[in-house]
Amino acid sequence: SKDRRVSFVQRGHNAHKAGLHPGDEIVMINNIPHDRLLESNVMDSLRMLPDNTPLQILLKRNGKDISIEYRSCKTI
Repeated sequence: SKDRRVSFVQRGHNAHKAGLHPGDEIVMINNIPHDRLLESNVMDSLRMLPDNTPLQILLKRNGKDISIEYRSCKTI
């Protein structure tokens, strides 16, 4: 969606294990800025990644930049 904040994180799933929190603001994924992530071809490419592909996510939490590694999975 155009809102780049994480709305929900399922306990025990990859996003939770990676450290994502509700309210985190997604800034970039693998150096792709948020505004480009809204393009359908970019999202389709991310959805097609094999399970467990590492993704670098840059986010803002409480005004601070945080970088985390997330492993892709088809259930996101």
